[in-house]
Amino acid sequence: MKNLRTISLILFSAILFGHAPAFGQDLNGAWQMKGNDNHLLLIQDGYFSWTETNNNNEFVNTIGGVVNQRGNQLNLIIQFNADDGSIVGESFLHHILWMEMN
Repeated sequence: MKNLRTISLILFSAILFGHAPAFGQDLNGAWQMKGNDNHLLLIQDGYFSWTETNNNNEFVNTIGGVVNQRGNQLNLIIQFNADDGSIVGESFLHHILWMEMN
């Protein structure tokens, strides 16, 4: 579940800080977050792939599947997870609060 929280954090950060398209548009793009671990999130044509590596560029995990947005809801359907196969096929729904930033 830590991985899903990380994916959500990256998605929401990208949306909230203007690096993803505005409400109602598609989410296609790529985002990278570096720190103690490195995270790469790719979204294209309704699919996402998230990969985590450590600071030595060693593989930690990858997870992916279907992502879609309907109004203020973001739905992730997990199709693969190298670390935890038990969540494959599960759906995770996130509510998005859209706000205008000046």
